[in-house]
Amino acid sequence: MRLLLLAVFGMFAPALPCAADFTEALIYQEGSSNSAAIVQQQTGVDSFASIEQEGSANITSIQQGSAAEAGDPSIRATVDTHGDLNTISIIQRDAFQDITVLQEGSSNQIAIEQIEEDATLNVRQSGTDQVLQIQQNRQATASTRQLGFQDVLRIDQGGQNNELFAEQIGHKNFAQLSQSNTGNKLQFQQLGDENAAIVVQSGFENVAVVQQQTDHATLSLFQGGLQSEANIKQVQEDEQANITVTLEQSGAEMKANIQQGGKNNTIHASQAGFQNEISLQQDGEFNDVSILQTGANAVATVLQGGVGEPGEHGTISVIQSADNVNITVGTIGGNLGNKPKHITVLQQ
Repeated sequence: MRLLLLAVFGMFAPALPCAADFTEALIYQEGSSNSAAIVQQQTGVDSFASIEQEGSANITSIQQGSAAEAGDPSIRATVDTHGDLNTISIIQRDAFQDITVLQEGSSNQIAIEQIEEDATLNVRQSGTDQVLQIQQNRQATASTRQLGFQDVLRIDQGGQNNELFAEQIGHKNFAQLSQSNTGNKLQFQQLGDENAAIVVQSGFENVAVVQQQTDHATLSLFQGGLQSEANIKQVQEDEQANITVTLEQSGAEMKANIQQGGKNNTIHASQAGFQNEISLQQDGEFNDVSILQTGANAVATVLQGGVGEPGEHGTISVIQSADNVNITVGTIGGNLGNKPKHITVLQQ
């Protein structure tokens, strides 16, 4: 079947107590090389769109206009594709938007843009060489999950009080996540080897929580503003490790906590500003830490060690170019022969 389109534009009878204007469009496609497009540009009415595709080389596009009024999401889009080489593009304008997308197959691409506030997004992709790109503005919630190999995830949330929950499972995946403004929350998890992630938050009172269970992976996290917090946990997957994290924070009353497990891991951390705190812990062998703090009232805590053979040492280097600074360096683990071999602390 090439295309089955059901479109309904109507209004409930005035006698009904729950009467409301609405527009609704439904598309179902089964087969190969299909394409589907829904455009709803109504003012002051609720819009509902649903597309289901089964087959290969499908293309989906949904555009919807304004929402009716405050309350439950009044612009809804649901897309379900099964097959290979699928492309989905969704644009929703105005407030109270809701999108649900499921892709299963290979070489899938999704581009979603939600304009204005109170947007909700749920996306799940499974396959290979997938690309997911999302843009949201103000009081938005995004939940995404990618399962596959060599996938790309890009999410940009602008405005305040946004929430982002993202997960990548597989190998050689890449994620770039950014939030700007105030009161944003981000939780991100990567599982698999040779993955990379970049996280950027700017503004006030933001929180980033990142976890990687991986070997041969990198993470870069940047925060700027006031009273923001970063929590990072990296653990080895197959006793190979080689994990690197780069943290940069600038502003006032910033906090950071980093934990690494495994061997041959590296932490590069820098904080600039006033009354910032950082706590680092490495469990394993041949690990390295470098910290640079500038400004005033800086606090740093570094613990290194873990279970390992004597002589399998790590290095710690701390530079505090600030007033009223405090540094604590310690050893952890049951094997004291695995304590840091080189410790350098410079306060100026």
